[in-house]
Amino acid sequence: MNSKLAKLMSTVLIAATLLAILPTFVSALPADSIYLEPAAVNLNTGANSIGYRFNLTAWENVTGPMFTWQITLHFDPTQLSCVSAGYEPGPKSQWAGAFATVPVAPVIDNVAGSVLIGESLLTDIVTGTVAMRLCFFQFEVIAGPPFGGALDSVISIDNVDTYMLNPDLLEVPVAKGNTTYHYAWTEPSPATLAIAPASLDLGQYSNVVGMTLDETVTLMGLSEAWQCTQVAFDVTYNSALLQVNTVTVDPLLTVAVVDTTVAGVIHVDASAPVPPNPSGDVLIATITFQILAQGTVPPDAPGTFVASPLNIINYSAHSGVITVNLNAPINGLVRVFSLQAIPSPQLIVSDATMGPTPSIGMHFNVTVTLANVDPNWYLIGIGFRLKWPEALIWPVSVYEGPFLGGFAGAPNGGTFFVSYIENDPITGWDVLVGNMILPDEMGVWHAPFVEGTGVVAIIEFEVIYQSFGDPDQTGQICIVEQQAIGLSNPIDQVITDVPWLEPICGTYTITTILPGRMLDVYGGAVNSHLIEPDWQQIWQFVPPYGGQGPNMPMDLVEPQSWVWLHANVTYNFWPVQHKLVGFEIIQPNGVLYANLFAFTDENGVATVGFRMPWPCDNPESLFGVWWVISTVQVADEVIRDDLWFHYDYIVNITKVTLDKYEYNHGEYVLIDIEFCSHAQQYYSVLVKCNLQDELGVVVGECRQYMEIGGAVFCQSKCYTARCVIYIPKWAYAGVGTVRVNVFSDEPVYGGVPLGPELTAPIAIQPY
Repeated sequence: MNSKLAKLMSTVLIAATLLAILPTFVSALPADSIYLEPAAVNLNTGANSIGYRFNLTAWENVTGPMFTWQITLHFDPTQLSCVSAGYEPGPKSQWAGAFATVPVAPVIDNVAGSVLIGESLLTDIVTGTVAMRLCFFQFEVIAGPPFGGALDSVISIDNVDTYMLNPDLLEVPVAKGNTTYHYAWTEPSPATLAIAPASLDLGQYSNVVGMTLDETVTLMGLSEAWQCTQVAFDVTYNSALLQVNTVTVDPLLTVAVVDTTVAGVIHVDASAPVPPNPSGDVLIATITFQILAQGTVPPDAPGTFVASPLNIINYSAHSGVITVNLNAPINGLVRVFSLQAIPSPQLIVSDATMGPTPSIGMHFNVTVTLANVDPNWYLIGIGFRLKWPEALIWPVSVYEGPFLGGFAGAPNGGTFFVSYIENDPITGWDVLVGNMILPDEMGVWHAPFVEGTGVVAIIEFEVIYQSFGDPDQTGQICIVEQQAIGLSNPIDQVITDVPWLEPICGTYTITTILPGRMLDVYGGAVNSHLIEPDWQQIWQFVPPYGGQGPNMPMDLVEPQSWVWLHANVTYNFWPVQHKLVGFEIIQPNGVLYANLFAFTDENGVATVGFRMPWPCDNPESLFGVWWVISTVQVADEVIRDDLWFHYDYIVNITKVTLDKYEYNHGEYVLIDIEFCSHAQQYYSVLVKCNLQDELGVVVGECRQYMEIGGAVFCQSKCYTARCVIYIPKWAYAGVGTVRVNVFSDEPVYGGVPLGPELTAPIAIQPY
C-alpha cells in the first residue's frame, strides 16, 4: 500500500468557501482526459475589480479502472492568487464516491504560481467513470489590466505532474484541458463625490458658537481601472453661519490647489501620482468649519434652526485626457438649532393595591422613579421627602434603587445613600431620602452621566388598617419636597441646581370585598427533595407553584413521588372547621385514580396524600396532565376548585448531536445536547456526558451544572448544553457510544437521575 501512496503528498485539509461561481461551462473532453471548467475565464473592469474571485473545477473522464490521481496546476502569480483549493464536492471527490481515501490536501504556492492536489483509494478500485468532479481551485484577481489593454495567461494542468494511475500504479495516458484567462479594460462604473457626515444637527440644548466641526469630501466607489489622476470641485456653504478654518487635502494627493477667498465657496483641485492608482473610497479633503451664530429660545420658537447646505458643484475627475464618469454628488447639511433649556427631570411614585384578603400586618413596596433625565444636566444627586396616608399604612424600611448606581462605577466612587423615617417639625411624619454619586479620590466626576429613567428608592410599607365594614380605602403617597444637583459642565464641574417638574403622586388602595364561601385546592410533591417546600403550617410548593388560587395548575410531579393536596375552606376569609372535603384524582386518559376525603382542621384546611403510580408493564403510559377536583358543602351550598399537574420525568433528553461522526485520536468531540422539562419552579441540574469506546472503556467525560425552570403550564421548556471530550491515544478504535444523563447532583452527594439516558454513536478511526 505504501508504494501506491508514494506519488502523493500528504498535507493539511483546508475547508474552502466557494464564492463567485462563473456561469460559463463547457462540455467534457473525450475519454481519457483530465480538464478544467470553465475552459475560459473572461473578465472586464466594468464588472470585475481587483479582489474579484472565481472558481475552476477539475473533472476526469476515464473509461478504465483507476486508483490514484494527481493534479499540478500552474498560473501567473503576478495576475492571480490561489486563495483555496479542495475536493469537490468534499470532503472527498465525486470520483472517489463512498470509497475510503487517503487524507491528502492541496499545497498552494502563490510565489511560484502552483497548486498540487491528489487523492488515492485505500483498497477499492473505481471502474470507468464519465465526467466526475475531482477538485476545485478558487482564485482572486490581484492585478488590473493596463489602461485600454488586457491581461492574458493560461491556467494550466498540461504537465507531467498531472496524471491518473490504474490499480497497477501505471500511468494512464490522458488528454489535459487548460483554462485561458483574459482580463480586459472596459469603462468601469461611475464614482461618487460625497460629503460626510451628510446631516448634522447641533445646539438644541447647548451653546455651539465657536465650536468647530469636520466635514470630509470622499470620492466613493472609485474603480482602480479608471487610473484617476485628478479631481476638482467646489463646495458651497452658508457664510453667515459657518466660517472655514482649514482645508486639508489627503497627503496621497501630492499636488493640490485650495481657494477659500470667495465667501461661501471652497475650491479644491487635487492630483495624484501614477502609480499608484487610487481605488475604493478615496478621501480627497477634510474641511474644518467654525460655527458663527446661534439663536435662542425665546424669542425663537422651540425647534427653530438655521441651515447651511454643503453642496458640491463644478465637479470633475480625469485620467490624463480621459474623463472619469461621476454620479450626482451626495451633499451635506448642517443645522444649528436655537438654544433652549434642557427638559427637566421628574419624580414618579408608584401605585399599590392590597386586599381583598385580610392584609393587616402584610408588607408591600412602593417605588420612586427618577424619569426623563437629560445627560446635559450632569446630574450627580437627588433628595426628597415622601408622605403617605398615615391611618392606612406605615413605612418600615427604605432601600436604595439601582438607577444612580448604574452611573457610579469606577473611576467614580459609588453612591452615598441615606434615609430617615422622621417626624419633621414642618412637614410632620415623612420619609427623607438622599442619594448621591460620589466622585473619584480627586473629587472629579466621570462620564457616563445620568441619563434616562430608573428607580432611585424603594419604600417598604406595612398595612395597619383594614375594615370589611367600610368601603375601599385610598390615600395619596406624594413627594412634598425635592432637590437635585448637577454640574455646570464636565470640565469645570461647578455644583448647580437642577430644576424639577412637578412630581407625580402614587395612590394606595385597600379593597374590602367579602367573597362569601371559598374553596382553594393546592399542594406539592416530594420530587426527590429537589425543591425546598414552603411549610407555612402545611407542606406545599411555594405559591403560586402549588396551584394556590382558584382553578390554578400545580408544578410538575415526578414518577413515584408522594403528593400532598390541601383544600382551604373559608367563609369571608374566616376558616370553616371540621368540614368534610372530597378529592377526586383523574388520570390523563379520563380514568378515575382515587377518591380521598378529609376533615378541615382549625385553620380550615383539609389534607390528603397519595403516591403516584408506576406499573411495571408500561409506567410512562400514565404521563400527562392529571386532574384534581375538590368539593365541599358550606351552609347547603356546594363549592368546588380544580387543579391540574403534569406527571413526567423532571428532564427529558430529546437530542444528542456530535459535530461530526468520524474522529481521529487526539481530537475533541463537540457534543450538543437538547433537553426539555415541564418544571415551573427552578431546579439545579447536572448534565453529564461519558464517551465509551468500542470495548466499553470510558475514555472521557464532562459535566456542567445548569438551572432549569420557568415553564408555562401545558408547555415544555427546552434547553441546550454543550460538552467537549478529548479522545486519548489509548482509546480503542471502532464505533463507540456517547452517553448523556441529567442528574440532580453527583450521586456521592445524594444526586439522582432526573430522566432516561440518551446516546449517540461515534466512530474512532484506526489511523
